[in-house]
Amino acid sequence: MYIFFTSRAIYLMNTRFSLSQYRSDVFGLISGSSTLFFNISSFSLLYFYFILPVLFFGVFVGFGYLLRFKKFGLLLVSLVLMALDSVMMAGRFGFHYIFFSGILLFVFKANVNYFKVSLRLMTVICAFILVATYSVYFISETRSINGQSNIKNLFENFVIDYHTESFHILDYELNQPDSIIHDFTLGFSTFSGIERYLLLLPNLIKLTSKIPEVDIIGGFLHPARNLGIDHFGNIKWYNAYASSLFVLYRDGAIFGVVLGSFLLGFFVQGLAYRLPMSVFSSTLLLTGFMFMSIYSLFQAAFTGPMLAGYILSIFTIMKIKLNRNNI
Repeated sequence: MYIFFTSRAIYLMNTRFSLSQYRSDVFGLISGSSTLFFNISSFSLLYFYFILPVLFFGVFVGFGYLLRFKKFGLLLVSLVLMALDSVMMAGRFGFHYIFFSGILLFVFKANVNYFKVSLRLMTVICAFILVATYSVYFISETRSINGQSNIKNLFENFVIDYHTESFHILDYELNQPDSIIHDFTLGFSTFSGIERYLLLLPNLIKLTSKIPEVDIIGGFLHPARNLGIDHFGNIKWYNAYASSLFVLYRDGAIFGVVLGSFLLGFFVQGLAYRLPMSVFSSTLLLTGFMFMSIYSLFQAAFTGPMLAGYILSIFTIMKIKLNRNNI
C-alpha cells in the first residue's frame, strides 16, 4: 500500500501539482479532499485516524523488541514506512523521526549496560541518520521560496525558525485578548487527540455535529502569521505550529503549563528508572514519552496520531501482561 501511494504521490508532484500545491491538496485544504486518496474522504480518514497511529505504534514497539529481544526488524520496517509517509505527504517530520530514532538508539547504547549493538547494526543506524538528514535538506530546498535555497538560508528557516516559531506564536497569542488560547478548556485541549476518536462515530452517523477541539485548534492556527523578516527582506509567514505549551495553557493557564510539564518529566524519569526491571514494556512506554516530549516543543504532539499510537502501545502491554506476567 505504501509503495503504491508513494509512487502515486511522486507522479502527482511531477505532473499535476507544484510541491506547495500538493502539500495543501494532500491535507484537503484546496478542495476538501485529497487527490492522493482519489478524493475519497473515507480513505483519508482511514489513513490519518488509524494507519498513522499504527505507524507510531510500530516504532515504539520496535524499540521494545530491540532492547528486549535484540530484534531490529520491526523498528527498521516502521522507520522505512515513516520515510515513505514523508514522501507521500511531501513533509519532513518522518525523516525527523528517523533522525531522532537514531539518536535515541545511541542514547540507549550509552546508558543501558545490557544493550549491546553490533557494528553492522550501528552502520545501518548511521546510514539511516545520513539518509534522513539529506532527505530533510532535499525537501527543504525543494520547498524553499524564491529560489533562495543556500545552506545558510535553509538552516535559518528550517532549523532555527521551525524549532522556535511555536514559542513566538504562543507569545503572540497570549497578548491577543480574543485568542482561543484564553478559552480555558480544562483538559479537553491537551487530550483532544482522544476526543476526536470519541466523536468520530457520532459525527459520522450524524448523531452530533460537535467539532473536536483538535480541529478547532488546528483551524485557528492554520492561517499564516507574520513572524518578522529574513535577511533578504522577505516576510516570514508561518502557520500550523504550536507547541504543547499552547494547549496546556489553554487548559489551565500557568498552572496547566506547570502541572503538565511536571507530569511529563515525572513519567519519563519513572519509566527510565523502571527500565532494568521491565525491559520491553518500560522501553516501549519510555520511547513514546520521549518522542512526545521532544516533539511537544514545536508541535502539539498530544493531539495527533503519536498519542493514539502510544495508547495502542499501552493496550498492547496490558494484553501481553494478561497472558505473560513475567514480561
